[in-house]
Amino acid sequence: MHKKLFIPGPVDVAEDVLQKMATPMIGHRTKEASKLQRDISEKLMKLFYTKNQIILSTTSGSGLMEAAIRCCTRRRAAVFAVGAFGKR
Repeated sequence: MHKKLFIPGPVDVAEDVLQKMATPMIGHRTKEASKLQRDISEKLMKLFYTKNQIILSTTSGSGLMEAAIRCCTRRRAAVFAVGAFGKR
């Protein structure tokens, strides 16, 4: 059994993970990536017992906030700042 070190590296990686990392990456704008995200969203909907749409995002919380403001407001929005991150 290997010790688990939570440090920047180098660390031991399981063989199956190394083999998967050796395969070509999926382009984020391809149909394959869209299908992967759709499949993940559908599984999450089942996991959370919801019929509502689940949105996956690889951004920070700030990225999701910007997306919400840009996509979900028509004219005006009330934006309240709480602390340094809230003022962004």
